[in-house]
Amino acid sequence: MNSNELKSFLMVYEYRSFSIAAKRLYVTQSAISKRINNLEHEFKVKLFEMRGGVIIPTLEGQLLIPYARLLLHTFYNAADNLSNPEMVEIPVFLGTSTFPSLQFLPQFMEYLLEHNINSPNFHIRQMAKQDLIPGLQNGMIDLALTTEDLVIDNDILSNQLDEEDVYIVVSHKHELANENKMDFNKLAQYPCILTERGFSIRDNLERIFLKYELPLIVNHELFSLDAIKKLVKTGLGWSALPKQYCNEELVQLKIEGYSEKIKLCWYCHKNRADSKIIKYIAQLLKESLSSVRS
Repeated sequence: MNSNELKSFLMVYEYRSFSIAAKRLYVTQSAISKRINNLEHEFKVKLFEMRGGVIIPTLEGQLLIPYARLLLHTFYNAADNLSNPEMVEIPVFLGTSTFPSLQFLPQFMEYLLEHNINSPNFHIRQMAKQDLIPGLQNGMIDLALTTEDLVIDNDILSNQLDEEDVYIVVSHKHELANENKMDFNKLAQYPCILTERGFSIRDNLERIFLKYELPLIVNHELFSLDAIKKLVKTGLGWSALPKQYCNEELVQLKIEGYSEKIKLCWYCHKNRADSKIIKYIAQLLKESLSSVRS
């Protein structure tokens, strides 16, 4: 077993195609087939099968995935130079929740392309926040990007990447738009537009309203912050949005005692924390933020 065989196995698994895997690795399709056969001979199992003309992994193939990716990363950890051209052949699976997928990740990928940075072969998967930790624990993802309120255990490490102010906002046509300052008692009298429970901003607001023993009247629940902003602009209710969504189209309300931030973090399994590849990706994440701010 060698790194080329592992890369070929992972490419076939990802694209469900020997021909696409061959193109991505710049080899012939017969070379891919030979590498898969070598692995099957070594493990004495069938890794892929054809069903209705479609290549799908067998149960054994699915079980091999996290171990194959860990082994491949271990091979590259032994290399001294992470700027090696073969870096682009290393598959790295990045799990993300909704918030970072809206703006941060597109900016990150754009940064890598614009600066022609040698980086791993990223596979981004948007997942429910509660699925990120199991994904890290079973090796199906290498890193997770989400907000700091993710519940973790001792096997998972958290590293803050960025933070952003969160503002209470309304439309210019809303009744509260001309209020200079108010408290939560008054805000609680008006309906709002938020994400569903489980999202950082919504959960933080519920804790605040519970603290003051006030009702949080949620008339509309949406997944997309862009969609929430558009509904707020119609005057249907107030909301809490990160700074990046707040411009002259909305009025920022001054709420007594309210000063919230949303913090973006990256997570990895503690067994992977010393990986050169993980550290390199963390460095790229920070560099992309610095580039946007400068």
